[in-house]
Amino acid sequence: PKGLSLDTAVKTNRITKDQIAYDILSAIYFINSHGIVHLDIKLENTVYYNGHACLIDFGLAQEATLYK
Repeated sequence: PKGLSLDTAVKTNRITKDQIAYDILSAIYFINSHGIVHLDIKLENTVYYNGHACLIDFGLAQEATLYK
């Protein structure tokens, strides 16, 4: 399934900007807490899906090794 762009989701009142910020920051926290760094966070790598803003395209993601 393909999600909507966040811009479209905001314009059609499906999600607020505050909820987008919360969802994306929660996603970053989650992946970082599992030792992954996304490395390409930008609007084009987010979608609205199933009521949430989602981070997608982990093609440049790497294992976090700074503190190992």
